[in-house]
Amino acid sequence: MLSRSVGVALVLLAIGGTVAMADVLRLRDGQVIEGTISAVTDTYVTIVTDTGTRDYPVVAIESIERGASIDAADGGGYSSSVEDENAGDGIRPTVGIGVEVLAGQPLLAIRVGFQGLNAGAAGTMWTTSESEGDLTMSMTFFLFTSDIAYCFPLIDNTLGVYIGGGVDGGLLWLTEDYPPYFSISAVGVGLGAMGRAGLQVSLFSLGVPIVFYGGASWLSLQSITISADGYTESIPVGVSGLTWHIGVMIAF
Repeated sequence: MLSRSVGVALVLLAIGGTVAMADVLRLRDGQVIEGTISAVTDTYVTIVTDTGTRDYPVVAIESIERGASIDAADGGGYSSSVEDENAGDGIRPTVGIGVEVLAGQPLLAIRVGFQGLNAGAAGTMWTTSESEGDLTMSMTFFLFTSDIAYCFPLIDNTLGVYIGGGVDGGLLWLTEDYPPYFSISAVGVGLGAMGRAGLQVSLFSLGVPIVFYGGASWLSLQSITISADGYTESIPVGVSGLTWHIGVMIAF
């Protein structure tokens, strides 16, 4: 009887030795972090792993699985003993705001991404004014780009290469005042095509919600059509060719 009890205990111990329990963080960049969650706040999740204690921003986390069983005999697969804490949240896109420099021109940029697919827009505006006697001329120009891109991960989802395309364009406001003789206002708009490709470096795996990127852009904006008092004229712009871009984003 004693030998049978010992045998059963050894079998249970052997089975138990192949199954462990752990908390699992699944990051938006594809990484899976295993350990014990020690703290959860509105902005960070702290997890204790074999290599130490690390903090991850909430914006970098896709899901949290508490008490997931890790079956060593099944190659380390996860079997959650509780529901995903983010279950029911639906798609949780990453929203980033930052600065992009396009052909030497700084632009305010915003991007929304989910997994590898992301869409973004960037723009800048400047105003000039000149006066000569009673004659005043002013111009306001708004430059913008909008694109959809896909990022292919290369190294641990930290380094990736992206490629995409979209539109570029410009909005132009012109005014010319010469009181009391005349006051003229004109509005212009132009649209073109653009493409972009480059490298992206994400610091999400280090617990920092920052992304750096840069590469080549192809721009094509042929003309801007100006309208004033029923009169329309097309002004050639002739922008076409390769240039460069760099940027940095903070994710929320």
